[in-house]
Amino acid sequence: MAFELGQRVVHKTGSGVVRFVGDTQFSDGLWVGVELDAPNGKNNGSVKGVPYFVCPDNHGLFARPDKLKPEAPVDATSGRVAELESTVREQQAVLEAERQAAAEQLSEAMELSRAKADAAAALQAQLQEVKASLAAKEAEGAKITGDAEAAQDNQKEEAQAALAAKDAELQAQREQHQAELGKVKASLGVGADAVRAELQAQLEEAKASITTKEAELEALQRQAEEVQASLVAKEAELEAQQEQHRAQLEEAKA
Repeated sequence: MAFELGQRVVHKTGSGVVRFVGDTQFSDGLWVGVELDAPNGKNNGSVKGVPYFVCPDNHGLFARPDKLKPEAPVDATSGRVAELESTVREQQAVLEAERQAAAEQLSEAMELSRAKADAAAALQAQLQEVKASLAAKEAEGAKITGDAEAAQDNQKEEAQAALAAKDAELQAQREQHQAELGKVKASLGVGADAVRAELQAQLEEAKASITTKEAELEALQRQAEEVQASLVAKEAELEAQQEQHRAQLEEAKA
């Protein structure tokens, strides 16, 4: 018996609407996909990851044509109600798929945010090493002359103040981003249109925040390079002063 899409049929598990007729990848031969009225099925219209039609979970069923028979005709009102119910279930399935896609996008954004936070932490560790190296150079300079010690102390205070301000700024931005992500998570419970609009806005804000953090990381990297260059220059200056002091000592001994 041939069946048509949209036709009402009866299976031993219940009645429903034909949503698919044809060959499948999970088995040879002709199969009929049915969206059952009740959740007595086995799938949502997909089998082994391959979609054949869309319906709510446990409302999908695939059967051989000989396992189905046409449903007895019903009055126009009942048929219209059944059609509307089927349409509602289809819309619910589409909405659920869109919500899952939005959740996946949010997860990707969160992963990217965590990666940027890890990069910021690594850069902060590098800056801490730079500060430690600077302190060591200052200690060495203090042994040579009082002027070098004062100059390096001033440089240390300026660098620490700049790094402290930047650390506070990054911390505030991370807290703001976490609050925004919390709002996105909370918004997943509202209506479909509101969910899509809110998620889109939050994703755009997350992308903008990530771009800003990348620029800040680059600025921090340049600052670290500048501090490193300053340290190299200061080290060369200290070595020159040491050479000068040694030369003066040699002349004094002579």
